[in-house]
Amino acid sequence: MNQRPLLPCALLLGLAGVGLAQTPTFRAQIDVVRVDVLATDRGRPIRGLTAANFELRDNGVAQRIDAIWGATLPIDVMLVLDASDSVRGLVLEHLKRAALALTESLGAKDRVQLWTFSHRVSLAVAPTSDQDAVRRSVDRMEAGGATALLDAIYTAFTSRAPGPNRSIALLFSDGKDNRSWLTETEVIDAARNSETVVYAVASRPLGLVGPVDNPVSGTGPDEDLLAAITNGSGGRLLWTTNEQQLRQRFLDVLEELRSRYVLSYTLGGSPTPGWHAIKVRLKNRTGEVRARAGYTVAPDAPRQREGSRP
Repeated sequence: MNQRPLLPCALLLGLAGVGLAQTPTFRAQIDVVRVDVLATDRGRPIRGLTAANFELRDNGVAQRIDAIWGATLPIDVMLVLDASDSVRGLVLEHLKRAALALTESLGAKDRVQLWTFSHRVSLAVAPTSDQDAVRRSVDRMEAGGATALLDAIYTAFTSRAPGPNRSIALLFSDGKDNRSWLTETEVIDAARNSETVVYAVASRPLGLVGPVDNPVSGTGPDEDLLAAITNGSGGRLLWTTNEQQLRQRFLDVLEELRSRYVLSYTLGGSPTPGWHAIKVRLKNRTGEVRARAGYTVAPDAPRQREGSRP
């Protein structure tokens, strides 16, 4: 008989006041908005841009960009790693090496938070710059159980550490969710609202181009779901075809993060309640921009800042 996962305290806190049948809403009336963007030209990140290179619209209204930060802004990386039964053996060993390689490549002011998930979601490491603490926790990782992917990524959103650092969630999974309480719609909406950019690294056998059968978990990665979560947050979905590629994929994500920009703008007056769509494009040059879809302003929320300036 299938059993629901036990919800961790962080997930319970994140769901408080929302309800499982409702769309998650970040109840903050916002005057300063930060948007983490990736600018590319033919797939390659564009470096050296300034505020004058971007046009940003909030609900169709052009905004003046107050500040722009690049690689100098510290990163909070939330590793959200699949520890279900399907990653036993070589996959788990290579996943550990990938997590440690990324951690060892971070700067002195960057922080790591480690979440693992199977049929339950566990906080292995609170946000820290202590690489030894991360290494010990990664070494202790064991695999077993089902896959509560949606609960895990939502928990990462709600555990975002306050402060000026840019927030990134790096998710790894090789299977389809089969144990979460939350629905796909709830988590996709949360990703579209959140300041946290989501990158997902998903594993599938060589030569297959879509969701695949997995003999352990029952179903392979859900490409549509992972694409919706990552695209809505302004991130990307990357694939591996064997466990030996994991380390390089993790380092590729980190390198791309360092080429991203954080744009800040201030809304005048009282923000209109409801959904605010964010659109960012390049000016005076060719290229594409990835950014989160927007944010929601609750009608009865007290006024507060979503992000502080570094």
